[in-house]
Parts: sequence; structure tokens; C-alpha cells
Amino acid sequence: MKKLSMPLAMFAFLLFFFVNKSEAQTADAAKVVPATESYFIGKWKSMFKGVPQGDTEVTIVFEKKEGKISGSMIDPKTNAITNFDAVEVKDGILSTKFTAQGYEVSLSLKKKDDDNLEGSMMEQFDVTGTRIK
Repeated sequence: MKKLSMPLAMFAFLLFFFVNKSEAQTADAAKVVPATESYFIGKWKSMFKGVPQGDTEVTIVFEKKEGKISGSMIDPKTNAITNFDAVEVKDGILSTKFTAQGYEVSLSLKKKDDDNLEGSMMEQFDVTGTRIK
């Protein structure tokens, strides 16, 4: 009986250890506090992934003027500026729209951590961004 109880005790200990470690990692990921408008203010080196023209790098800029947040995108290759229409932050998610090639395009961004954001364009293409300091 002693020979069997020792391996069972070790198995139970290891199972407990790995389950608790997994729960701790999940809890750490859940600690990301939803973003406010002030989080998004600034410049972001961003990447639109998987778009028809291929992965596209842009600089996204958000600023607050007269109490309202606004924004734009700058193509670093051509310096072309695309202004966002209405910009809104609700429940930690920034939502906006812009016009590209005659189409209205939606953009949704959220905080990943203090200096990184993530989201989607048209709920179809992944978007990532890193704060430019």
C-alpha cells in the first residue's frame, strides 16, 4: 500500500501545482485594466495584417482637442494622411471609421498592455500597435 500511495501523492501534488500555475497566468492576463481615452492619446506604430495589399504599416495618431478625441493615420511611405471620422471610446474599446478607396472602413482598438494595443479592421483584419515614445 505504501508503494502505491507515494506515486499517487506525487501525482496529486504535480496536478495541483500545474492547475494553480495555469490559473495564476489567466489571472495575470485578466489584470489588464480597460483603457480610457487618455490611454490612446499619442502616436502608435501600427500594422494592419492580412489586408489585400499585404501587411501594411501606418502611424496612427490620436489627440484630444476641445475635450474631444480625434485621430488620423499616416502612411509612412507617402506621408498621406487619412482622417478618422468619429472616434469613440466605450468600455475600453476605441471605435472609429474612415474612408479608403471609396469604402467606409471600421477600426476597433483595445489596450493590450501599457504600450501596446490590438484590434481589428472591419472585424476581419488584425491590427497591432506599439506606442511611439
